[in-house]
Amino acid sequence: MNRYLIRTDREENKTQILKLGNPVERIGLIYTDFILRPGTRDITKEEIVDPETSKSIGQVRLYRKDDLIVVRFGGKDVVVIDREGTYTENGEKIPFRRYDVKDLTSERYSKLIEMGLDHAYSLGDKSQLSHIFCFGKDNSLASVVFGRSGSEGTEVALKGLGLSLAKRIENQDYVFEFLR
Repeated sequence: MNRYLIRTDREENKTQILKLGNPVERIGLIYTDFILRPGTRDITKEEIVDPETSKSIGQVRLYRKDDLIVVRFGGKDVVVIDREGTYTENGEKIPFRRYDVKDLTSERYSKLIEMGLDHAYSLGDKSQLSHIFCFGKDNSLASVVFGRSGSEGTEVALKGLGLSLAKRIENQDYVFEFLR
C-alpha cells in the first residue's frame, strides 16, 4: 500500500504533494492554498508543477460547467467531483463513503482525532485509492492518501487531491454564491 501526503499550508500559500516513504519525495506543488481572499481573483484553474523542474504536470480546475473540482494529469481528467458529490475516476463513477468526526468515535481513531482528524473517505474497489484521512488546523490542511496495492505514482496521488480539497471548496461562502 502506497501513501501520499497532500499538505495545504495557509501561511506558505502552497499545496504540496509528497510520496511518503524513505526518503520522502516531493512529486507536486500548487501555488495556492485554495482559500479565497478579498481583493484577489477567484481560483478557477491552478497548475500542478513538478517541484524539481517547475514545469506543469497537471491542473486543478474549479467550477467547470457542472463540476466542482477537476484534476487533470497527462492531458486527461483523472478525477472529477461534480456538484452533486459524485466522484469519477478516469471516467468511471466510483462509490465512496465520507466519515465525519462523529462517525469516527472508536478507540481506533482517537489518536488521529487528537491530531486534528476532521473527516475520512473510503473508496470502492474499482478505485486506485483505498482511504483518505483529512486533517485540519488553523485553516491549513493535511491529507494522507492510501493507494491500493500495485497502484502508485503521481497520478494516484493526484486522484486523492480532489477529495482532499473537496470539503474546503464546499465550505467556502463564495461557492454558494457562485452556484446561485
